[in-house]
Amino acid sequence: MKLPSVDTMLTQIEETMAQYEKDIAESKMIDMHGFEENVKKMCDTLGSLPLSEAAKYQARLTDISRRLEEMFKVLLERREQIRKEIASLDKGQQAQSAYSKTNKMPGLNKKPPQDTEE
Repeated sequence: MKLPSVDTMLTQIEETMAQYEKDIAESKMIDMHGFEENVKKMCDTLGSLPLSEAAKYQARLTDISRRLEEMFKVLLERREQIRKEIASLDKGQQAQSAYSKTNKMPGLNKKPPQDTEE
């Protein structure tokens, strides 16, 4: 089976990344299944080319690398934000649970005696 040209593979990777970037911007889940394999095939193909021919792809490869790093950075920031939100929810749930248990304890719901003026 003949592999597509490097130009075709790079275009496919760039189009896939554009969709990932759009999905990330819209806070959608992304499915990167198969992406790594496509990148590996492209790298293997590039590696088999003479250096002078492979060099003409340097700008596109640099751009792909930069975009991947930016996506990774954004995803790490989102993961940290979600982690903090979950931790906050956990604390809120713990407080709510403690409050709920306190309200069910006998004698704790009684109002304190009122001071009466004499």
